[in-house]
Amino acid sequence: MSIRLISSNTRFPFLLALGCVVVFVTGCAPVQVGTDQSKDFNVNLVELKDAKYKNLPVAEGGLSAEVRDEIDAEVLEFMASKPVPIAGCAIAITRNNQIAYLQAYGKADLAANRDFTIATPSAIGSISKTLTALGLMALVEDDPENDGVGKLELDVPVLDQMGLQPGVDTGWTDNPTLRDVLAHKGGFIKGTQPVWNAATFNDGPSMAAAFPNIEFPSLQPIMVFQGYMTEAGNQKPAWLGTPKYSNVGYSLAGALLDARSKSVDIPIHMQGYERFIWHRVARGTSSAEPTMITACLATDFRTSDIKNLAKGYGQDGSSSCFDDFSSVGWGWEGPSGGWALTIGDLARLMLIMQSNAVIPKATIDSQMRLDHGNLFNDGTDTGLGLELANDDSWFGKGGDILGYTADFKVWPSQFGTDWGVAFICNQSETGKQLTGNLKAILAGTGPGGQSGGDQPGEGQQQQVAPDPLVEMAKQYEPLVRQIAGRHLAQSKTPDDAWRRAKKEIGGYPNGSRLIELLERGELASALRLLPEVLFTDGALVR
Repeated sequence: MSIRLISSNTRFPFLLALGCVVVFVTGCAPVQVGTDQSKDFNVNLVELKDAKYKNLPVAEGGLSAEVRDEIDAEVLEFMASKPVPIAGCAIAITRNNQIAYLQAYGKADLAANRDFTIATPSAIGSISKTLTALGLMALVEDDPENDGVGKLELDVPVLDQMGLQPGVDTGWTDNPTLRDVLAHKGGFIKGTQPVWNAATFNDGPSMAAAFPNIEFPSLQPIMVFQGYMTEAGNQKPAWLGTPKYSNVGYSLAGALLDARSKSVDIPIHMQGYERFIWHRVARGTSSAEPTMITACLATDFRTSDIKNLAKGYGQDGSSSCFDDFSSVGWGWEGPSGGWALTIGDLARLMLIMQSNAVIPKATIDSQMRLDHGNLFNDGTDTGLGLELANDDSWFGKGGDILGYTADFKVWPSQFGTDWGVAFICNQSETGKQLTGNLKAILAGTGPGGQSGGDQPGEGQQQQVAPDPLVEMAKQYEPLVRQIAGRHLAQSKTPDDAWRRAKKEIGGYPNGSRLIELLERGELASALRLLPEVLFTDGALVR
């Protein structure tokens, strides 16, 4: 279907409204106010779009029933192998540039007997560091003056880029570069126990009390930075330049992103750490997939708001809570471990890491996947926001946070298939061996999802049947994204934009029906109706 341009002053207000109406493409960013801060709509949308990946036909890029059965058996064995069986898990398989398989197992909440599904958001722990690194790399890559200098610089000290002086504004005398911090080489203490100042944060309310004039301090990483910025004990000069895994370092990195994204050259709807990550990383710059619209911060006042959020459990089966940090000192976990999303969106993160969707793949390969040295005792090396196999066979990131474990790994292949495997489970410290075990099953899977080798035969080419709904969404998304940016800029909040949109669209043929379908979550039907709303006199309004 070709798109013809027509000029019509009477259509322009409608198009602005359309930008907010077609949320089945753009999704809704998390907000800090109201009763639905992390939008239920995003979970509904992903549930609809991901349902097909549970049994995607081989002809469309899926796995054979035999291979799916092997994967299911391996996951169930992994869950049952723990001293207390894991309550629930979900897994994702990607092949080259698409999702091949999604599946979920067990329970998201044992007491409520609620199933763990592919539409169950779960905490991803330190995989959040990958999102933070991607956001910072996007600012590094953005060169508005075309002079080779981005909005941030990898090899300039972090405190310099925040306008702070080491030893004056902080207790730290060293001033690592952004590259150092992202590679865990900033000299900051390891693990999850930073040294707090006198205003100890044991929970969200105590943090709010420490910053009484700051609205939602637990969503602003600069506030947690303030919580330990006077403590020299958070940094050891002898460690500078040596990889030492550090959550404190990523809190500092997130504080830099938070501060820089609030500059006037960033669109207002993207200002602040969470909004910038959601719009710039989760949504990206591409007009098509991959996008991660269910990504949101599971901070203390959000845990009851995120639709279908998995309940966390300890290794002993005890109930755990995402905002319970009394044993280690409470802090703002966002940049280092605070994000939650569904398994389908974790799969799309793997695709982002193999594409130009957020930043150039060449930058991911040359910068983020650059080996900065050994990080863990098992030989795993560190990149920028990534972990690397010491033999370069895979790259990815794992995460553990109270009650949850997650992992993703991508095995790039120069001549064969690029496999990606991810999982999320609602139990602490399950280990990450499941990703490798599933890759071993896939190693003998051919291009059609059958056993028989990783490489296609000579002259073979996989034929993937296009999904009409996906193709239609791809066609309209560039138009919708362009219009949505203008319309949102004229509104104080997304809810205000949606109210304006409904008023405009209700006056057009089929407009009321489109609004009804969207608000009921019948997204496929809404997408099919869209051309009838867009077209007038045989020409697409644009």
